[in-house]
Amino acid sequence: MGHDSTMSDEFPRPYAEEPPAPEPVSGLRLVRTRPWGVAAAVLITFVVTVAYPLTVNALMTSPDYDFGPAFWAAGVTIDALPEVVSLTIVAALAGRRVTVGRALGFLVASIGLVFAQSLLFTALPFSTLLEAGLPLEVLSPVIHALTLLAHGLLGIVLFPPVSGRSNLWGLVVASVAVAVLNAVELWTPVPVIDALPLGWPAVDAVLLVGWAIAVLVTSPSAAPAWVATPSDLGRQDP
Repeated sequence: MGHDSTMSDEFPRPYAEEPPAPEPVSGLRLVRTRPWGVAAAVLITFVVTVAYPLTVNALMTSPDYDFGPAFWAAGVTIDALPEVVSLTIVAALAGRRVTVGRALGFLVASIGLVFAQSLLFTALPFSTLLEAGLPLEVLSPVIHALTLLAHGLLGIVLFPPVSGRSNLWGLVVASVAVAVLNAVELWTPVPVIDALPLGWPAVDAVLLVGWAIAVLVTSPSAAPAWVATPSDLGRQDP
């Protein structure tokens, strides 16, 4: 008995020395543990959201401005910023792998997506689609949802989690929900909001940050089948 006890004392126990894997910071836990960071994300997203209409209006009212390629390039770039800013800030808050190079790459890819979306709206034969029973109220949220899905996939790929795994269901559900809500916002005039020009951009900022949190939700990795605990091995510590 004494010999067996000595042998059990000398057994290596690596499972007791290894620190537990860090728990992914995401979803409601991110909002609960870092509320000021989420609030800052909403504020910054709001600023870049209102920058687009303000910039376009300023350019359009300028008598000396040439509405050429530079105008459209500036508009597309500013239009891509809200998704890029919200996803990048939330990824940093969630402890994902965020670097300057990844953020710049995300911005360039996002500009390409927004440009492709603009071309798609320009190229679509809306008269033919309307005759086929596909009104703009349906086409607009579908294209917007596809653009959000593409943005979300880029964010997941370029900002991978340090631990855990990404949950694509959050990406799909959040993208569809935001596209539908934006369509309701666009096609349903609300007098109270119309009286406050900054009302809708504030709502959009909240929606985008919520979308980014849902997109970047991570689930803990499944435990490997070969991991065994002391109780599984039938051993008892002395």
